Amino acid sequence: MTTTIQQMNEKMSKIAGTNVETTIRGVNKFTFMVDGLNEVAARKINDFFMLESSRVNSIEITNDAECDASFVYVELN
Repeated sequence: MTTTIQQMNEKMSKIAGTNVETTIRGVNKFTFMVDGLNEVAARKINDFFMLESSRVNSIEITNDAECDASFVYVELN
């Protein structure tokens, strides 16, 4: 795991109040995964990015019962 992803995981974990795993999907495209169906943590990540809403192209929260995880998909401009 690269330092950048580790740093992002640590920052997002502090914001969400629980462990967060970050995946970089492409240029300015990220997925943040939280174990369990944790809408509160997902909403905190969403709210963090919406503070910079001019940079957000799209954001989506998905709760996946089969995976027992919450996902936040973020695409920045």
